[in-house]
Amino acid sequence: MFENAIEVTNVVKSGKNIKITFKNKSDLTFELLKTEHNPDVVYFRDYTIKPNTTETVSVKLENGTKEGNVNFEITNLVVEPNHGLSYTYKVMAK
Repeated sequence: MFENAIEVTNVVKSGKNIKITFKNKSDLTFELLKTEHNPDVVYFRDYTIKPNTTETVSVKLENGTKEGNVNFEITNLVVEPNHGLSYTYKVMAK
């Protein structure tokens, strides 16, 4: 459901900084909460993507890291009690 509703519309890389723009094509709001990840892949803790809008996630790769995963739990898409859907987007430096 989430992957059908969300589309990556733009990725901008500048050295070790990456900006990923997600477009919510649905009428649902998605609540994203950062989950366990490599500490050298730095990004904001949580995001709300409202219906029919875009949200840009800024990622910084630190300490020589060339790639990594941006991991979120979609907290309002519950797949089992107290656990939302997991989502991962892979990023790589320019």
